[in-house]
Amino acid sequence: MESPKFEKLPITIDPEILGGTPVFKGTRVPVKTFFDYLRWGYSLEEFFDFFPSVTREVAMHILSESEQAILQKAARQIASETELATLQKVAA
Repeated sequence: MESPKFEKLPITIDPEILGGTPVFKGTRVPVKTFFDYLRWGYSLEEFFDFFPSVTREVAMHILSESEQAILQKAARQIASETELATLQKVAA
């Protein structure tokens, strides 16, 4: 079962659509394709030209969620490193 937060994302995972590849909801456009295009240097406008079924609103939602996930991961990493350094000081 998908988590409640995941259900809010504009993503569909359905074995009948591209073998279960995560796609933008209501399309057959893989989410990974979006990130690939950005990684390859295409602009958002170019991506939308190639995939007009993906709206700017949906793409920005995915970028925002990705940003939050990265920032949360970085915060957890920093907290873990700080905790480890504190434990090492105590043990010394």
